[in-house]
Amino acid sequence: MQARTPALRFLSDNQADAFVEDHLQAVAVVEALNSAIDADAARKALVGAAAFLVPHMAEEEALDGVFHWLTALAPRLCDEIELLRAEHLAIRAALHAAVAATDADVAELAHALARRLESHETAERAAIEAAIG
Repeated sequence: MQARTPALRFLSDNQADAFVEDHLQAVAVVEALNSAIDADAARKALVGAAAFLVPHMAEEEALDGVFHWLTALAPRLCDEIELLRAEHLAIRAALHAAVAATDADVAELAHALARRLESHETAERAAIEAAIG
C-alpha cells in the first residue's frame, strides 16, 4: 500500500489504495498523451486514455466515490465539486473530439487534453486538501 496521506484517512484501506493507484495511472495517461509525436501515437494514447478515464471518472462520481465523500466531509465544497463533475463532461467531450480529429490535428488535441487533465487533477487534489483543511 502507498503511504496514506491525511487526505485519505476517511477511506478504507482498499479505497485509499484504489484512489492512489488511479491517480498514478492518470499521471501515466497524461505522460502518454504528452509524448505523442504523430497521429498514430496520439490515437494510441487517446484509446488508452479513454479506457482509463471513462471508468475512472464514473467511479469518482459514484455514490461511494471521492466526490461524494468530499461533499459529505466538507459541504462548503459542493459548488467546487460540481465544477469538477462538469469538467468531467468537458474532458469526455474533448476526448471524443480528439479521437475523431484529422491526422493533422490529433496530436495537438491529445496534448491539449493532457494539459486539461493535469489542471483537473490539480483541482481535485486542492479540493481534497480543502476538505481536510
